Amino acid sequence: MFDYNIKMDHDIVGIHNPYSFTFVRALISRDADILEIEGLPRDVVRYSLNRGETTDIDLRLLLQRIFADRYKNPPSTEQKFIGVPIFTTNLKFTTKKWKDNKKKETITLSTFSGWLPIADSTENMKHMKGKRVAPPNVGKPYFSGYPQVDYYCTKINVNTDPLTISFWVERARLSITVGDDSFYPKEEITRIVDECGIFLRWRTRYGSWGYWLFSEDFERELKTKNRGSWNARYKEGAMERKHLGLEVTEEWRLTSSVPVLANEIEEVRDLYTSNEVYLYTGPREGMYFERNFFNQWERVEVMAGTVKFNEPSSTYDISVNIGRLRGETRKMT
Repeated sequence: MFDYNIKMDHDIVGIHNPYSFTFVRALISRDADILEIEGLPRDVVRYSLNRGETTDIDLRLLLQRIFADRYKNPPSTEQKFIGVPIFTTNLKFTTKKWKDNKKKETITLSTFSGWLPIADSTENMKHMKGKRVAPPNVGKPYFSGYPQVDYYCTKINVNTDPLTISFWVERARLSITVGDDSFYPKEEITRIVDECGIFLRWRTRYGSWGYWLFSEDFERELKTKNRGSWNARYKEGAMERKHLGLEVTEEWRLTSSVPVLANEIEEVRDLYTSNEVYLYTGPREGMYFERNFFNQWERVEVMAGTVKFNEPSSTYDISVNIGRLRGETRKMT
């Protein structure tokens, strides 16, 4: 029912690269309104289709969901810490049209499947050999006492065939050799920050992690939402007001007492648009290992707002608002 091509510069689709499908409609499906792409079982991403002859679909949202599941439920315990190698996933495509828009009813027009090779960061797997996955010439600060790992890629031979793999390494590790490549993470560190504070990590557009240490002093704001109430009537005829409770979200405004240097700002900017941001909840310690890296983190959300950077500058003062879901503070009574 549909013909499609993959628009990309490389032979692998990367999670943070803006690669897209181009769908060309056959006459029988020209009235399709919706395209559903299923990359995980029972997890469908829906796209609205334009009325023209072709439709470009940005795949980043779908790929992020696939990778989030891959990191959460890796094939083995080791893979959670070494990263996700290139793999091929089967995508199921379904085109639909509205039967009754008001009732949200649809009619299925066609269903077909396609295979798609995926990697965390195609661009850097091919061009960052021997270096961590990060923007070119970006600084690499080390925040003493906090867990930090970096993402590297290399090629190994499996049954005489070259295979690109990815793996995590502690940021301050002296060296590591994988396949034919040797890496020296500690030598890449551009400065050491030895302070206490609130520590965040986020997924960068390159598929690796960015880090920053914010000041211990911050502004906390609680936002409550009433979940509703109703009048309960008893057999005796008495009425009593019942409450469903309150939902509370907690918003923190963080500022940095450590200025961001010019060679660090590109990676820090990704914090404000990242689909994954985490708050460190553990203690500050002397040493961490990659197998313990994913412990003691709480997922948070960067709140919507305006961020301004005075360009160009040798240093930047940054701040960010993050949201934490506190849950119900009062249940039904």
